[in-house]
Formats: sequence, structure tokens, C-alpha cells
Amino acid sequence: MLKPKFYFLCLLVILFTLLLSPYGLISKNIEVEAKDLGDVNKEQRLLVFYNATIIDGTGAKPIENGVILVEGERIKRVGQSNQVEVPKGVIEINLKGKTILPGFINSHVHHAYTEKNLKNWLNAGVTTVRDLSPQIEVTEAIAKRDKFNQRADLSRVVSASPILGVPDGYGNSTFNSMQEAKEMVNGYIDDNVEIIKFAITDFDQNRSWEMPTFEQVKTIVDTAHARGIRTSVHITNSQHLQWAIDLGVDDIAHMIVNLLDDKTCNKIIAKDIYWVPTLELWKRISKMYNINYDFIARINLVKFYKAGGKVALGTDFAGYKADFDSGFPITEVKLMKKAGMSNMDIIIAGTKNAAFVCDREEDLGTLEEGKIADMLIVSGNPLEDIEDLENRQMVVHNGEIVVDKED
Repeated sequence: MLKPKFYFLCLLVILFTLLLSPYGLISKNIEVEAKDLGDVNKEQRLLVFYNATIIDGTGAKPIENGVILVEGERIKRVGQSNQVEVPKGVIEINLKGKTILPGFINSHVHHAYTEKNLKNWLNAGVTTVRDLSPQIEVTEAIAKRDKFNQRADLSRVVSASPILGVPDGYGNSTFNSMQEAKEMVNGYIDDNVEIIKFAITDFDQNRSWEMPTFEQVKTIVDTAHARGIRTSVHITNSQHLQWAIDLGVDDIAHMIVNLLDDKTCNKIIAKDIYWVPTLELWKRISKMYNINYDFIARINLVKFYKAGGKVALGTDFAGYKADFDSGFPITEVKLMKKAGMSNMDIIIAGTKNAAFVCDREEDLGTLEEGKIADMLIVSGNPLEDIEDLENRQMVVHNGEIVVDKED
């Protein structure tokens, strides 16, 4: 007969083994964990998300049986379960085989300064939006941005200036000279906008517009870049792309709707200029007016993408009198897929590349150590079926679980 002392030693071994396992003794479900979070200080909170496939947004191979450790609002560790040491006292979230991606970013929207729109985006897994021209006064927009960005229940807003242009030109903030353009850019930067947007077009929306001079728009770009601020240019016709190349803009805000030639395409890529195609906009407009802008835009995107161009996801939400996707930009995603982009590159466009055009790549866009913990957790595998991006199960924003479908 075995002695009681032997039983006691066996029990100690079992307990010790469990304590040293990657997940300790805790294996609570998502619902219980989410309800326990309010008892822990946000800055000190340790969360571990495990039993998941991780698509980190960098383009690297997915991490199977992945673990993400979050401390406060930042990602502390990312890796396979046997690579991540999980400290004691963490709150554990078993994702039961789901897929973790970076929170998506819509890098071209309007009307972002409303709680309703920001909640709709966040609930769908879009954790950041870039408003490319406020529909309210800039100082009011910045005040709202700063207030809203303190809240975990709203998507983060990146604020651009109004669209700069000349009188009778395309835009909603006008200048008459190079000096006025410089003062305007500096003024908006002093107001704490994060992106300067301007227009180069002489025909748009079925009407003619006055064009700025090259020297005037060069002043805009040079002034912004001298102060460390990126620029986004509204262009819809190929004949104006050479200016964007010569200026060294950071991104082009629409795919053009006449054909893109190979030489210009390669120049844009050589200058490392990102392109935000807004395919959803062109689809809505084409349907409204029975034109083929959507088809031409997709052809141009195929050429740019296959040549190695960098694409960032953006829809131009509310930028025209049409019904856009109000939550997850699934129409844009499907149109990118239709244009020939791979599922992985569509994900990169909506995460890593979109973070770059927002000038937030140091903090957002990929699931890497030290970055802000913005995460979209879905059932299924978006690398196999891109529409699985809509199978949202959980959203994490600034390290907080803000949406949990299992609650």
C-alpha cells in the first residue's frame, strides 16, 4: 500500500507542473474574463490572449497557437505559446482557435467627428480613421479629436487639414500666393493637424476647376515636410501625377479614373508614394451616373499593385452623396480582391500601410512588441476567405476589450 506521504508528493508535483504551464491554472472563457477586467488598474493590467492564429500585419507567415501579452495599452510579447513567458496574475482570454489581426484603419473618411460614426467603426473592428478634411472648423475638429481619442469606446481619429486650393479651385481652404499657402500650412500645423491635404485638379465632379501653380503646391509640401508633417494630394487624372512625383507627396488620395501608363506608375513606386484607391467611391459614383470609373480604377490598381506599389485602404466615406459602408469597409476589401490583390496584401493595406499614411506606423498597424494593442479578432481565416474579416468576435482598443460578441 502506498504511503500518505507519497500521495502528498504526487499532488505537489501536479500542482507545480500546472503553475509552470504557459497558461497557469486559469482557463476561463472570454465572457468571464471580460467581466473581471474592471477590477484591475488599466495601466498595470496584464492580459494574455492565447489559443489563436496571429496575422500580425507585417506580411509574415501567420503564427499558429499564438499568444499576445498586453500590458496596459501596449503589446508586451507576441509569439507561439512555447515562446512567450506568461507571468503570474495575468487575465487570460482563451480565443478558442480564432484569428487575431491588427485593428483595421480606414485612411480616407469624412464626418469622423461624431460619436455615432466612431462607434460604428470601432464596433466593426476599425480602430482608427483618418479624416481627410473636416466638415467643421479646424479648431473644433481638433478639440473633438482630442476629446474622443481619450475614450476607449470610440475609434481613434487622425486629423487632416481642410483641402487646400486656390479661389475657384478644388478645395475648401483657399490661398492666393505662395506666401499665403505657406502661412496656411503653418497655421494648420500650429492648430495640431496631423496631415496636410491639398488638391491638384482642373476637372472633377463633371466641372472645371482653377489649378494652383506648381510653385504654390511645392510650397505646401515643402512647408509641411520641413515641420515633419506628411501630405496627401487629391488627384483623379493621370496628367497631374507628374506633379505629385516631383513634389514628393506622401500619398495620393484617389485612384485615377483614366488609364495609368507604365512609366508614371514606376516613377510613383520609385518615389515610395503610397496610393489610397477609394474603390468604393468609384463604385458608388459609377452606379449613380452609369459610368465606368470603377472599372478603370481597378485596372490601374492592378498595374500599380503588380508593379510593387504600396496600397493603403481608404474609402472616402461620406465624401460624396452616396451610401458607404458605415462599419467595416467590406466593399473596399472585396473590390481590392476583385482587382487582383492577395488576401495578405489587402490586410496589409488596411493595417500596416494605412498606419503609414496616417503617420502612426510607430504605434499602429502591426502586432509587434511595444505597439498599441489595437486588435480585431475574427472567427475563420481571412487568408483563406477575405470576407471572414466581417466575422468579428472581439475588438481590443488601446489594450481594452471594447467589443466581445460572446458577452
